[in-house]
Amino acid sequence: MARAWVCVGGAVFLLSCLVLHWRFSGSLGHLLFTYPGERRMFFSGWIWIGPSIQNTSLVRRFLLQLTPLTGSYGHTVKKYNPLGDLVQVLGTPGKKGTGLNPLQFDNPAELYVDDVGEIYIVDGDGGLNNRLVKLSQDFMILWLHGESGTGSAKFNIPHSVTLDSLGRVWVADRGNKRLQVFDKDTGEWLGAWDSCFTEEGPSAVRFTPAGQYLIVAQLNLSRLSVLAAPPPGSIGECSVVSTIQLADQVLPHLLEVDRKTGAVYVAEIGAKQVQKYVPWHSHTPAFGA
Repeated sequence: MARAWVCVGGAVFLLSCLVLHWRFSGSLGHLLFTYPGERRMFFSGWIWIGPSIQNTSLVRRFLLQLTPLTGSYGHTVKKYNPLGDLVQVLGTPGKKGTGLNPLQFDNPAELYVDDVGEIYIVDGDGGLNNRLVKLSQDFMILWLHGESGTGSAKFNIPHSVTLDSLGRVWVADRGNKRLQVFDKDTGEWLGAWDSCFTEEGPSAVRFTPAGQYLIVAQLNLSRLSVLAAPPPGSIGECSVVSTIQLADQVLPHLLEVDRKTGAVYVAEIGAKQVQKYVPWHSHTPAFGA
C-alpha cells in the first residue's frame, strides 16, 4: 500500500497552489510538505510507492503552496493513507521542540522515503534544531546527527535530503554552504562537498534517474547546477558539469526529478511558479525549459 507523509516546517512566503499530476497504475498516496499555517500551505512532497506498485519508475510528485508561520499542525510530520485520511502525526502539533522521546520538530525542511520505507528528515529550516534524523517504518529513531555547527556531521539549516543508488545520504547543508554525505545504514559521515558553493549554499538536491548527476538549486543566486556524481568509494571533490541561470529573483527553493523521463520540476518561490526542465539527449546533461 502506498504511504503518504506531510512534513510541516516554517517560513513566511506567498505562493498559490500548483499541482503537478502524473498518472500511475495501482493505488498511491500523497506526501505533502507544508509550512505551518491554517489556510495557506506550501505543499512539496514525495510519494512513496509500495511494493504492490509494479513497473513504475516515477515514484515522486510534488505540490506547491506557501503558508504563514501560524497553524495548529505546525512543526509536525503527518501520515495519510491513499484516501487522504490523516492516520498519524509525529511531533507536537503547533509547538516547536527539541525532544526525541517523543520526537519533536522545529521547522522541518524536507523528508525522503527510501524504497524500503525508511524515512530521512532534515529538521531545522531556521528553527531550534539542526539535525538529520533517520526513522524506521514504525517511526523508531535509527540514527541521527543533531548538533549545530560547522564541523563534520554538524549543520546550519539542513534544507534538503536525498539518497543515491549506492546507499549514501546527501544533505544540502545550506547555511554551511556544502553538501554532506552519510552512510544510510550506519549514519557514518562520509565527507562533504563545498568547493561548488563558495557563493551560496545549496537549497535542494536530487539525483538524475541513472544516478550519474546531481541537480542542485541555489536560492538567492537563482541557479540550478548539474554536478557529476562520485563513483563508489570516496566521494572525492565536487565538479560542476553545467548550470542553468534563471531570471533574477526567481528563487528556486525545492526541486524534484522524474525518475522515468529525467525532467526536473523546480519550485520557484520568487516567481510563484513551478517550472519544468526537460533534458536534452546528449552526453553532457543540459536542460531546456
